[in-house]
Amino acid sequence: MCFLPVMRSFALEDKRGIELTVGILLRFLDKGRHQSTLQFDQVKNLRSAYLNCWYTSKVTLTTCVMVRNTRMTDVTSCPLFSLWFEWFIVGIH
Repeated sequence: MCFLPVMRSFALEDKRGIELTVGILLRFLDKGRHQSTLQFDQVKNLRSAYLNCWYTSKVTLTTCVMVRNTRMTDVTSCPLFSLWFEWFIVGIH
């Protein structure tokens, strides 16, 4: 009898928002109006555009529970609310 969990390979899907982070980082490299690259305020709109597309697609029907702070609880599986993506946004800001 084995008490260890069965080890299987991970599915090839992006549940942490890494694909979007790569897109954001590539967008940072674009030329800005007054500087050589874009700044955070010009790139942060990609996050809201992705979120709007997420909530209007059929994939929004998959759920998990997310607690953002003591006043708000949301049920979503959107990768933008993963802990990894939240740390990424704080880091680039």
